[in-house]
Amino acid sequence: MEPTKASREERGVQLLKQLELTYQNGDSMDNVTDALTDLAHAGVTAESLARSLRSAMIHFQEEDGTELVECALCDKLVPFKETYSPADEAICAECNEEVAAATPPSIFNTSTVELDQRDGKPCLNVKVRHGFDSITQEQWAEIRAVAYDQDATLTFDALQKLNADWCEEFIATGENYHVWHDACAMNFEQAEQDALALFGKGVKCALDGRSGGWLVVEGLPDVGEWDDLSAGDDCRSCGTKIIDLDVRKGECIDCGEPVKAQHDLPNLRDSAVGGAQFKDGTPLSDTANIWERWAFFTEACAGYVADVPRTCADILAANIFPAEYGTRPVEFLRAWPDKTWDTYTVDVPNKVKDHDALAAFYLAFFETEVKASGIIVSVYKDN
Repeated sequence: MEPTKASREERGVQLLKQLELTYQNGDSMDNVTDALTDLAHAGVTAESLARSLRSAMIHFQEEDGTELVECALCDKLVPFKETYSPADEAICAECNEEVAAATPPSIFNTSTVELDQRDGKPCLNVKVRHGFDSITQEQWAEIRAVAYDQDATLTFDALQKLNADWCEEFIATGENYHVWHDACAMNFEQAEQDALALFGKGVKCALDGRSGGWLVVEGLPDVGEWDDLSAGDDCRSCGTKIIDLDVRKGECIDCGEPVKAQHDLPNLRDSAVGGAQFKDGTPLSDTANIWERWAFFTEACAGYVADVPRTCADILAANIFPAEYGTRPVEFLRAWPDKTWDTYTVDVPNKVKDHDALAAFYLAFFETEVKASGIIVSVYKDN
């Protein structure tokens, strides 16, 4: 009796797992070739399963202690020394070109990903432990550019006052500390958007702890179930058995349709984090398991926490500093003792606004002329 497609695929998956064990145990490449032949005879899409095997093999080591990477030029699996020397120093044994391959993909599971819990819910420490002194000189130049964009009257000398000391002094006043809280809230919103993209619309982020130093993600499965949730699943379009390494690009290896990630985690390809990378350059899989998503979320939140002082400085540069140190042209009327009059334009600080403040300013500015000539000064036009 001719085996059905389902039975052939089931047999193919069994053979693939057997093949992985064969390679992991250090058996010869002859055995690997025989197993691939069995796959073809089983009627499974051999090319697809072979591609899965190539990805899986990257995780295993050959008998001589050498890892394998896939040469991006000839698509062959070639040795990659355990010294982790840069790939551009290695020569592919097949095409004799420099190996243009990244390091093997990371394994994300309970043993490799750190996770804290509060009341059984996964959480991150998001307490900000650094201030404006963490901002680099290059970043200060960008921040001052923000202020200048808001008010082109700011002089070079005035802009130099926009620094860590001025920011610290400004928010140290109780009535101004809300700006720091605004910066924290903006970065919290970014973290929450990432959580929704990574884990789905059913999750919610909340701050916990005495000073709100813990970010808790609510709505996720119990952490004790995460390993089970990271197991393989089926393609929702054609039913092909999916293994995590098969779908690094988020497409089914058989039908080419977007694969919905394990246990209803959203496919990330078209999400806010689609195409994102870890800091070391490792791409975030479109169908990452829940551990990989948490690892990425942890890294992203660490960046948001580190960026709070910069965000606060940007707010000050755009909304506060120009009002303190920018100027505006004010036209004053001068009435002379001989009953003639003229006007004179002066750049007045933006913070000098009400009538009494302007009166004090022009009396101080025209003090010499008032005393010497007896002129009478008043505001003629305030832009």
